[in-house]
Amino acid sequence: MNEFLRDIVNNVIKNHAGRDVVIWGYNVTSTEIEALLEKRNIHVAFTVDSNQLLVDGDLVRNVDILNGCADQYFLVIPIGRHESIKTKLQQFGYEENRDYYYFCDCAVKEEENYYEDRHGNKIFGYWKNIRFVFSGFNSVIEIGGGVKLFGNLKVNVDSGCYLSIGDRSFLGGSIYLSNNSKMTVGAECKITSAKGIMAVNNSELQIGNQTVLGEIRQIVLHKDAKAVIDENCIIEFDSYITLGSGAKLHIGKGSTLNYGLRIEAVPFSKIMIGNDCMFSWNTTLLSGDGHSIFDVISAKNINTVGEEGVKREINIQDHVWIGSNCTVMYHSTIGEGSIIGAGSIVKSRIPNNCIAVGQIAECIRKNVAWSRNDCSQDIGDCGEYCHLTQGEA
Repeated sequence: MNEFLRDIVNNVIKNHAGRDVVIWGYNVTSTEIEALLEKRNIHVAFTVDSNQLLVDGDLVRNVDILNGCADQYFLVIPIGRHESIKTKLQQFGYEENRDYYYFCDCAVKEEENYYEDRHGNKIFGYWKNIRFVFSGFNSVIEIGGGVKLFGNLKVNVDSGCYLSIGDRSFLGGSIYLSNNSKMTVGAECKITSAKGIMAVNNSELQIGNQTVLGEIRQIVLHKDAKAVIDENCIIEFDSYITLGSGAKLHIGKGSTLNYGLRIEAVPFSKIMIGNDCMFSWNTTLLSGDGHSIFDVISAKNINTVGEEGVKREINIQDHVWIGSNCTVMYHSTIGEGSIIGAGSIVKSRIPNNCIAVGQIAECIRKNVAWSRNDCSQDIGDCGEYCHLTQGEA
């Protein structure tokens, strides 16, 4: 249980005084809180939400049902701070702490260029045009001068995190940091995301000065992962980057990556892209197979257990041009100055200053089976398709 959830549960235990609990806001967090409270024999009666599309009249009800019911329900509010919610609670006759706990309504200083709450969270710089939620403790956001937004920027920060946005940068979409994660955005960057940027569990994302991430689909960093996108890079729309636990990604200065980019790094693997590289549209970089593969005879996983990913690297050196619809697999090195022709698949060493094209499929190992589970250790996950290889291949 993280600090945020623990704090809410402890407050309910202390203040609910035998009343049923109601949670304001229907989302993943509210279901987590409900499960934790039920384990402690504290009944959650229902959830309320002001979004009428979520209201079903049973599990999720209209907020007006709370009116005059402070003696019957203790209210938990685990969402961002909204003055409209406080106004409603006052109208309904609810008193702070006695009748409800609103985690994010805890500011102790609200100046034009500084914000601080009683959970130790702080914002330095002009913050009033950013929708932020501190769902934890002791995190810091630093906002440079002249920062502008595409629409509303939504930032959700858990405990022990750090976010820095450089001077004169333009941002849009959403950012989510959790559990001691860090994200730094350089000066004069332009970043928008469709589904958001997520860094969790001690991961780190660095974006250099004057880099453009133009309506990318999503960036996801898992535990202890680190990604560096250096200065003056461009990554176009509908691009997706995901790093597994402990994986590393570096994109060198001045590199441009066209739309439809897919980068997927399995746990502990490494993908290195040099300076001044140029990727055409629909390029895919895969440092793993995506799913588990078993040796049918030994019944052992041969590709994803343990730290297998440590051996799996992609190294694209400086000034490499990769054509459209190419795939670069692990155990690949492309020498500087080389060109990879459109539609090619690379899983080898390509020397410098050459043109490489084509795709060849050949049998490289027999007696294998595969599972959709990418970290399986049970060959039974392969189902009915677990057979020895028959005939010649």
